Amino acid sequence: MAPSTTLIVHFSKLREMVRAKDTFDSASPPVDIPKSVPALSAGVGSVIDVEFSLRWVKPVYVGENDELDTTIEGPADAIRWMNNHFISKSGFVYWRAHTVCVHAVLRQLHADLARQPFLDAWLEESRF
Repeated sequence: MAPSTTLIVHFSKLREMVRAKDTFDSASPPVDIPKSVPALSAGVGSVIDVEFSLRWVKPVYVGENDELDTTIEGPADAIRWMNNHFISKSGFVYWRAHTVCVHAVLRQLHADLARQPFLDAWLEESRF
């Protein structure tokens, strides 16, 4: 189930911010994104309040191969993990997890509601 074009337009700025937080070279300092960043919605001109510091009550421990060496503490971490580590970025379980995490970061859903969909997507991707 692919996201609608409206969803892609509204979250394009959010994706840039998430990528910017994770990618930098050694010559430049890391990008510091404040806890709450207003992002402009493309074509609408309104402000969307984004919360990158949301945390789950219980973190999820993930990793590659047989090592669970990474702690995913909230929906923003989950989005970054899916973007950077998932080989298959398709299918219902992936898009449900991605969409619910984005809605949690935008404070449209409680953050803990995104935990189980992310865990389901990670389990499907890792084939445990």
